[in-house]
Amino acid sequence: MCPGAPFLVQGIATAVARAVPDLLAACGEALDRLPPADRTLLIGSRRAARDDGSDAGSATGADPTWRAFPPGTVVRTSLTRGDVAGVRGGGAVGSAARLPGDAGRDSAAVDDPSGASEPSVATLVGAHLLCAARHATPTTALEVSARGSAPGSADIPPGLNTDGSDRVTVLVIADGAACHGDSAPGRRDDRSHAFDAALARALASGDPAALGAACRNPDLPADAVMSSVNPLAVLADLTRSAPPDAADLLYSGAPFGVGYFVASWGWNGA
Repeated sequence: MCPGAPFLVQGIATAVARAVPDLLAACGEALDRLPPADRTLLIGSRRAARDDGSDAGSATGADPTWRAFPPGTVVRTSLTRGDVAGVRGGGAVGSAARLPGDAGRDSAAVDDPSGASEPSVATLVGAHLLCAARHATPTTALEVSARGSAPGSADIPPGLNTDGSDRVTVLVIADGAACHGDSAPGRRDDRSHAFDAALARALASGDPAALGAACRNPDLPADAVMSSVNPLAVLADLTRSAPPDAADLLYSGAPFGVGYFVASWGWNGA
């Protein structure tokens, strides 16, 4: 797991990134720990695409909470003037994605036969991290709604075949509460500390049930503290029947009023 902070993309808010060298180092370590695999599943969140706050739909046409980039899809978008990043659903991410600083290609282009909109910031950050780590396995990006109830693992589109025989690595891009203190992006909410503490404990212990409970706490909904943890709720469901054999919380903090976590879960033989 890594945060969805745009400054993790090289060339975006470089001064901000320099202020958190421990966070950057933790992300690098987490990506270095990804084992060899047949493919990678990148799970992130997306904001509602309509002014009324509802989801615009999914690439699969099934559950509007999900959007998957089918194998072979190339998605490109601009994070800042002249900068392009992307992710290929069925090819080597290391060779397909174009990172900030690359030149010679127009931005804001989407090669997606489904007509899906541009990829979310979470997808772009995850694609950059995979590329920077030279983790070049075939990758599929899944985007889940950032707000509202999270879907379960049973809602994952069948085409992703997470129950198959392939060795699959998972990169989850998610953020904790965004209401830490007066300078936070959201309004100040002192319950943010308890919300993020529960997430940190679950990530450190490698307990999928505890992680799911922390994400779906009815007494303190994620929406109340503007947290984007729905991707983590999906991870909890995916691993509930097979908890990790090892778990490390590599980073936990809220340097800019947003709860950021970096964690690594592993399974024997993976």
